[in-house]
Order: sequence, then structure tokens, then C-alpha cells
Amino acid sequence: MKAFDDMKRHLVIALDPSYAALGWARVFADGQPEVIASGAMSYSHRKAKAEEKFPGIIRDFGQILDEWLSLYEAQQYTVAIEHSWHGKNAATASKLAELRGGLLAVALCANCKILRVTPREWQVASDIPMRADRAMVKRMSRAIALRRTGKLAMSEDEADAINIGVCAAGVVRIGDLA
Repeated sequence: MKAFDDMKRHLVIALDPSYAALGWARVFADGQPEVIASGAMSYSHRKAKAEEKFPGIIRDFGQILDEWLSLYEAQQYTVAIEHSWHGKNAATASKLAELRGGLLAVALCANCKILRVTPREWQVASDIPMRADRAMVKRMSRAIALRRTGKLAMSEDEADAINIGVCAAGVVRIGDLA
């Protein structure tokens, strides 16, 4: 087993894409997961069709990802993205799957590893009860993200991205120790 000081630096970039915003978090996976930064990119022209706004989002993510990767001296990079949820609206789920695919293609082109995290996985990792309804999950996700970052104001997408990142950091850390 490797000592923590000898472990490679591993940066996790967590993404929570939704129809209105892209929540993101940057987390170091060394030892205890450390949330470095987080935020959400709101999409302009919220009422615009997906095929009009998603190409710009993917392009912007590619530029931002290049900037983020140049900021840190990590030896490994993983992009963790929330795995598709199955909502009632099949058309929306399909469009979000296209957005996720574009974001993952950008990450692969930047030589990042990919990790898909289901909502249930990050909720369990964050100690959110299995039977929690959607409203409770939202409240608890924000409360847990607040505890991890100290940020009072954050969107639902940002809070989810933070929790996805911490969950993913635990997964990649276990892989690094193996």
C-alpha cells in the first residue's frame, strides 16, 4: 500500500449537466477529498432549443477544461459526470444524454479518465437516506456541500457537482491505493 505522501496527485473534475446549467467542482482525490473550487455555468437563452445552446456549452467546457488542467500539477485527471437520470420526459433525457456525450468527448480528447456516477451512488456516499424524496435530496445535497465548502450561496447543480466530485474522489483514491 502506498503512503499518502507518495501518491500521485489526482484531480477530479465533477460535472452535473442539466437543461439550465452545468454544475462543476474541482476536487483533489489525495487523502481526504478536498474541494478546490466549484460553481455553475448558467446557459444564456434558457428558452433556446438544445440544438442551439448545447454546441456552445460543449465548446466553452473545452476551453475551460484546458485552463483548469493547466492550473494544477496533477499527474492524473478524471472527469466525473452524473450518469443519465430517467425522468418522465424522454425528449429531455435524450437531449441531456447528447450534452453528456459531447462533454465526455471533450474530456477524452484532453486525456482525462472518465467516471460516471449515478445519483444514487453520490447520494449514498453523502449519507442521504435511500428513501429521501426529491425535495429532501435537494436540501441535504446543499447542506452537505455547504459543510464541505463553506459557501452559502450555490445552485442545486453546483451542490450536486460537489457531492459527485467527493464521491468520485473516493472511488479514484481507492483505485490509486490498489
